[in-house]
Parts: sequence; C-alpha cells; structure tokens
Amino acid sequence: MKKLTFVRLVVLFSFLPLSIINAQPVKTSALLNESSSQPTAVDSLKKKAVRINALMSDYHALRELNGSVLVAKNGKIIFEKGFGKANFEWGIKNDPNTKFRIGSLTKQFTATLIMQLVEKGSVDLHAPISQYLTYYRKDIADKVTIHQLLNHTSGIPSYTSKENFRNKVSRNSYQVESFIQQHCSDDLAFEPGSKFQYSNSGYFILGAIIEVVTGETFAESLDKHILLPLKMHDTGYDNGQEILTNKAQGYEKLLEGYQHADYLDMSIPYAAGSMYSTTRDLLKWDNALHEGTVVSTPLQKKMYEDTSDRNYGYGWMIEHLPAEKFGKAKSIVKHGGGINGFNAFITRVIEDKYLVIILNNAGGAPMTAMTEGILNILYNKPVAPAQQHPMYALFQQYKKGGIKALEQQQELRKQQGESISERHLNSLGYLLISSKRLGDAINIFTFNTRIHPTSANAYDSLAEAYYLNEQHDKAIEFYQTSLSFDASNDNAKQMIEKISVL
Repeated sequence: MKKLTFVRLVVLFSFLPLSIINAQPVKTSALLNESSSQPTAVDSLKKKAVRINALMSDYHALRELNGSVLVAKNGKIIFEKGFGKANFEWGIKNDPNTKFRIGSLTKQFTATLIMQLVEKGSVDLHAPISQYLTYYRKDIADKVTIHQLLNHTSGIPSYTSKENFRNKVSRNSYQVESFIQQHCSDDLAFEPGSKFQYSNSGYFILGAIIEVVTGETFAESLDKHILLPLKMHDTGYDNGQEILTNKAQGYEKLLEGYQHADYLDMSIPYAAGSMYSTTRDLLKWDNALHEGTVVSTPLQKKMYEDTSDRNYGYGWMIEHLPAEKFGKAKSIVKHGGGINGFNAFITRVIEDKYLVIILNNAGGAPMTAMTEGILNILYNKPVAPAQQHPMYALFQQYKKGGIKALEQQQELRKQQGESISERHLNSLGYLLISSKRLGDAINIFTFNTRIHPTSANAYDSLAEAYYLNEQHDKAIEFYQTSLSFDASNDNAKQMIEKISVL
C-alpha cells in the first residue's frame, strides 16, 4: 500500500550580554501579539525573549517540541533553553549542552569541506565525478559534475527513496566504496543539470571524493579542517559506537507517549547526515561563517547562490524576505535535518545576523512553523499561536467522542467547502495500528473511505487493517475496491493473491 504519512522527513544585537537560560514558561495570550514600544534595545530584547519562551513552551505543551532552542544576534545569545527530556528512561532534561543528531545539517559541512578543496585548487567545481572516483560507473561519472552534486541537480536518485531502504538497507554496515556501488549507482532520473531533485546519494558521493582527494576519512577531514579550528568540541561524526557524553536518545512520538526510534547504522547517512552537535556549537559555526574564517568570502557567497530551480545553493536552502514586509530585502540561508528520532533546523538571516537553531529528539516537529514564529517575534510581526499537528488533534477528538465527533468535525468543514484530510486520517490509522489498536484503526480507515469514497489508497489501508485483524474476507473485498479505483495498485494484487492461499 501507499502510506500517506505525515512528516516525521529536508532550514543578534551587538555587544549585549543577554542570555535567558532555562527561562520559566509563561502564558502566551497577552504576549504573542503585543506591540513593541522598544524603550531601550535591552528591554526590547528581553520582551522578545519572553515571547519566544512563551511560544516554544506552548509547542512543548502540545508535544510538538522536545529538544533545545537557541536564538542569537551578532553572535550574542538572546534566548536558549532545553525543553523536555534527552532521555525519558532516566528523566534527563534537554539543555544547551545536549548533543543531538542533526541529519542533513551535515550537508553544509560537507559542502564547506569541498569548497576548502576548491580554494586549494584540489577540486574543480565543474569537473566530472570520474576525475576523482575511478570506481564509479563511467557512463554517469563522465556526465555529472561536483557542482551538480552540491546543488542536487545531478539526476542521481537518492538511496533513501528506495522502496526497500528502511527494511533491507538501513540496519546494515557498509564501507564507503561498497555502498556507493550498491546504492548510489542507479540509472539517472533525468539529464544532469536539467532540474532539481534532492539526493542523499549526491552528498554521500561528495564524502567519498573528499576522502580520495585528502587521503583522510570524512570524519578526520571534518575534525581537522572545521571542528578543531573552531573549537566545536561538542560536534562530530557519529559512528554509533563512541560513547558521547550528554547525548540525547532518539524517540518517535506515539499517539500517547513515545517509543525508541528505529535503529540506523550510521555508516549509511555518512557525509549526507551522520553528524551530531549542540545549539551552542552551532552558534560557533554561525559566527565562523559570518567572519569568513572557514572558507573565503567569495566562495562562501557562492554557496548561497540560487543555482537550481528550488532555491538551493551548496548545502543551504536560500530564501529572500520581501522588502515590503521587512523594510528592506533580506536573505535567509537555512536547512533542515531529519534522521531516525531526531529533527534539526538552522536559519540564518545574513544581513541582520539573526540565528535560530532548533534541535529535537522526539520525531516529527513543526520546524518551519516554529522558526517562522520566532522570526516574526524578532521582526515585530504578528505571530500565529502554537498548534497541534492535525493528526493528533483528530485523535483527541476521536478519543473523546468517537467517530461521531469526527463526523461533526467533517460537517463543520463541509460548510466551509473543506474536508478532513485523507492524509491525516490515513496517518492516524497507521499510528493506531502501531499502537496495536486494530479496532480503532478500522474505524478511522472506514471513516476515511466514507468521506473520500474514490480514494484507492483509503481502501487499500482499510484492507490492510482487516488483514492484520485476520478478517480475510473483508480484506479481499476492500483490496478489490481499491483496484477498482486504481488498477495499477500492485500491492492490492499481491495481497489478494497472498490471502487467497491462506
């Protein structure tokens, strides 16, 4: 079946010694949209810090944030605080020193290592892969350039998009060359340079190129050329074996409570996503980038250029804030990261030297909404209140009033020309399955087919719930209904065949 799941996943006032650490939660109703009289710069910052704390505390209360947040301007901390637990078993709290896996934030470090090699003349951005990796399949290696790997226009499919990746690949350990040959060497999805398609394979290959050119492992290059010079002692390559003090455990959020995230062998994310860090170390990183101490300013600017049709540079997503809303045009460079049990987001406003970092260790978190809320506070714009993910809100309604409550919600939405999202109901059903509540899952999937009566996927999901509940006649009936709306549903065909011989 095709599961339509929600994203669990691709993001500073000078010389003011102001830091709010472990600030107490405050009520938000009167704070979020108050006007700023700004009697002094310090008073203004204090108010903004209180409002940021209120907003993030609300997200935490809704179970949408469990991690650490840091906001700074000109390298000076405005706000920092840990929310929730780094380890639920031991009741250890998150704080500014907690180490989190940062997933694809790794890509900006990989891109920087490449640009350092460009600066030395050891790598040519417009050279093909074949100039550096002799073992990569030549028909592709001769066509794809370093530039295209960096900005995701290579056409090389991402290994994380493979259908069997989670079940058959993610738990195994690989050597770099072996992994590239087995999982990063598929046929091109499109002609290199013709369009954008996010590819973890491209950054895995970049890590291999760094190793070949330097004669060092990726982890050694990272330490030697970035982390040690910047004194980022709480950041590194997570090999999954080293004992790391203050390291957060990764969890996934359930409908009620949490569970440990699935195991992932850390040889697999590699240069595309295997790093860990803290909010304070990422502040050091931001400072170094502004100071131009990591790579020369011209090359760093090149990393921020929109070189694809998706506003992506080299390891950074690019966004431009309109002058009519912010007084003058501003450039944002940002990036998100998602890896089993963790989410990360870093946002840097280049002209104003604002920095927002959010690190989370409990599965999916609304990083974009939280970041937008913080930026709106910093720029004295209206702030939307914290909201619970619609799927969890639907569960709370179902928990209180059953399907009748959802029917009432659907009626209200119909009056507004809307409908409860098929995707949210589908995701809720699968979380109920994972919680071993098959009867409730069947109720939700059945309701989904009623309000989305022509959805092949809704019927496919209902059929799966009946199959898991050992109601095979019902399962076959709804797999057949799914096929009536989508004759190409191979999963339904295979399941009917499988059930028929039981």
